[in-house]
Amino acid sequence: MSDAINGLLNDAANNAASVLGESGGEVSEALMKMFGQQDNPFVMLLQGLKSGELTNEDYQTELEREKQVLEGQLVTLEIVVLSEAQKAVNALMSSLTSAATAAL
Repeated sequence: MSDAINGLLNDAANNAASVLGESGGEVSEALMKMFGQQDNPFVMLLQGLKSGELTNEDYQTELEREKQVLEGQLVTLEIVVLSEAQKAVNALMSSLTSAATAAL
């Protein structure tokens, strides 16, 4: 990946993180991990546009499609995180209930 494209992706991930505030660092890391993939679709789209293989219209269409894919991945990640948080809450409530029952 060229340094210019790498810098562009890094800036984009940092901008996305800044919108989120405190939780942005983790999101930025996750985005950079996705961007760092060998077959990164964003890199391939940028290279296709630069080489003339894609028209600007094709590039915009494909970029929108990739945005939807990324949003789907983030929703999946959100579901996983919520599931893990629910497990922790359930374990906490179970422990509190057991402790309260034993104390009575």
